[in-house]
Amino acid sequence: MADSDWIVIEGIDPATASYPLGVTAGSEEILIFRVGAKLCGIQRICPHQEADLEGGKVMGEMLKCPHHGFIFRFDTGRCLNFPGINADVYEVAAEDGTLRVRRRT
Repeated sequence: MADSDWIVIEGIDPATASYPLGVTAGSEEILIFRVGAKLCGIQRICPHQEADLEGGKVMGEMLKCPHHGFIFRFDTGRCLNFPGINADVYEVAAEDGTLRVRRRT
């Protein structure tokens, strides 16, 4: 995992962290979720009206905004019930006790 676009999240052991987990990666606020054995990341601030998504409901591999009900897919960031409003999504990796994130392209 030597790619320079990965950002290391310092001070968090991915094996013992509580999820959802809010982290700061560079200048970005990200929420990390565990879906089964997989870690998923999505921008923490809703692109609709900049509300915090942290209290949102995880529905499989989707997140429902706790404020206005927008539903975002973890794999694409696409909003399912309001087309055109999309969230940034992140790859999340845990390796050797280190948590890393990078924006999906």
